[in-house]
Amino acid sequence: MTALSEIAALYELRVRREPTYPGSLVEKGERTVRLVQGGRGWLNWSDLGGLGEKALDGLIEAEIARFRELGCAEDFEWKLFGRDRPDTLRDRLVDHGFEPQDPADAILVLDLSDLPADLRSTKGREVRRVPADEASLAEIGRIMETVWPEKEAADTVEFIRETVEADPRGTSLWLGYADGVPVAEGRIEFACREFAGLWGGAVLPAFRNRGIYTALVAARAAEALERGCRFLTIDASPMSRAVLEKRGFRLIDTALECRYRGN
Repeated sequence: MTALSEIAALYELRVRREPTYPGSLVEKGERTVRLVQGGRGWLNWSDLGGLGEKALDGLIEAEIARFRELGCAEDFEWKLFGRDRPDTLRDRLVDHGFEPQDPADAILVLDLSDLPADLRSTKGREVRRVPADEASLAEIGRIMETVWPEKEAADTVEFIRETVEADPRGTSLWLGYADGVPVAEGRIEFACREFAGLWGGAVLPAFRNRGIYTALVAARAAEALERGCRFLTIDASPMSRAVLEKRGFRLIDTALECRYRGN
């Protein structure tokens, strides 16, 4: 099994500093990397340690201005990782109009060379990879709206549609079923040859604790292996983290979404 420190360093390099999503815009600066994908923007990586307060404020203002030029300042997020510096960066972002979406997600990783037994098969569970057509997207949206009513499911569905249109092989959509009816959703994104990222993973409340969530993870792990990936990652909520760590996922960092709301 690959050492966790080695995976963390590779993740920072390949996923954060050198993202390679086809159909996406990547802009690399001396201290930051911007990513625009499916109409949304992220500050994907930053190294701001050692900057004075004035220089730090100036750089943050310059990033806001650049995302505004790119047309996505209204849907722009500074992804603040636990190891990012300086330690005062969160406070400086708040002062510039960013709103942290607490709690931070746990960045978990699974070494695909060492799959636990319950992620080697979906036996007894019905999960299918589905096309990104209107019927599938409608089912995904329905499940998301039920599980996460506080989130804008329609915006996420539109983001998925745009992302798949830009790069059909870059994202796969999966549904989990009970008695032939979709009750769970999840997708997998292929950022680079080493890493595949799990997203979604919502299960309708009445169908939890039946192994459907685990089967969705197993199905996507199998696809990642087929495509030559070495690791699975996920930005996990506290609830998902507990489930996934029991299945071999390990913590490599935390990530806090800081959404720009304007001053």
